[in-house]
Amino acid sequence: MLKNLFNQFRPLAADVPRPPAPVEAGAQSDDVARADALVDEGNLREDAGDALGAEALYREAVAAARGHARTHLNLGIVLAAKKDLDGAAAAYACVLALAPDHPFGNYNAARLALLRGDLARAETLIANAVRAKPDLSLRRTLRARMQASPLTDAARFTSALETAYREMWLEKTS
Repeated sequence: MLKNLFNQFRPLAADVPRPPAPVEAGAQSDDVARADALVDEGNLREDAGDALGAEALYREAVAAARGHARTHLNLGIVLAAKKDLDGAAAAYACVLALAPDHPFGNYNAARLALLRGDLARAETLIANAVRAKPDLSLRRTLRARMQASPLTDAARFTSALETAYREMWLEKTS
């Protein structure tokens, strides 16, 4: 009986992308052109408001080219948008395992780290992103936004949370 209970959760773990196994030199296991086409189609779906359709295409792209960072990046972005932070973190981990200097992989992983309150990791990832792409427009703004974030100031965070609860309570009672 306990085995059946655990088996119910196995499909969930299979949906989370894992860093790909290293590909031997000369081995052609990725269909990058097909994956890029799927990502492009997924981007169009996402822009049209079809996040579920985009996610399905990004997952198909990951399956087509597990060693292609772009597929994992786009999957991570759509997962983060739907608040699947664990799935997004796994996808960004794949990006950084494949391309540690990927500027947008580092940037998106930093945003996630910031949301989770891991400011030291966020700052390291932003530094990596800026080092990889010095003209990144974030360079001038992200550190300031991180420092201004209520997450770095317990009193401001508590005040903002209390205000949000108060506004929700007032909406509900009116």
